Amino acid sequence: MKKILIGIICFTVGFGMALSLNQVLADDSFVEAMKGKILLQVERNGEGWYVHPETGERYFMGRPLDAFNLMRNLAVGISNSDLDQITISSDSTPLPPEVEKSWVSTRTFTGSSNKNTEIFNILGESFKVDWQHTGDGHFSIVVKSGDGDYLELLTNDIGTGSEITNVYERGEVYLEISATDVYEISILEYL
Repeated sequence: MKKILIGIICFTVGFGMALSLNQVLADDSFVEAMKGKILLQVERNGEGWYVHPETGERYFMGRPLDAFNLMRNLAVGISNSDLDQITISSDSTPLPPEVEKSWVSTRTFTGSSNKNTEIFNILGESFKVDWQHTGDGHFSIVVKSGDGDYLELLTNDIGTGSEITNVYERGEVYLEISATDVYEISILEYL
């Protein structure tokens, strides 16, 4: 009876080890296939995991800022040779309107030798400020929210200059413009 009991235990342990070994092999092939990918673990709070493309290590992505920092520090990007393999379609079928977004000039301000406040509504995802200033005097543009909260200083220069600056804000925004010479400002929205 003891021999039968020992035989059953040995068989069970051996069979369990064989199953474990098979599981490890399956996991290794899964990890190999998932290297460099982002996985969503939906059965556990919808967590996101990044599998390192070289080591196969799994990293928890956490909040959006954590995920951004993780990708900035660990992701390897795309090689030039892989990028060259991506073909651009020669099909002339137009894209649907929701895909064909572009920068559109929605407003232009001109002035000279004064301080102005220009209020406008941003409808697109973001906007650019294209400014040109001539002369030797001071020129500055401050972006504020509709509530008057400071958002960003776009420029604070002396002398002639021009630049296009991205601003990521929506809703009512105003520019506080201070100039001692002639200027022109165009607002471009991504619509």
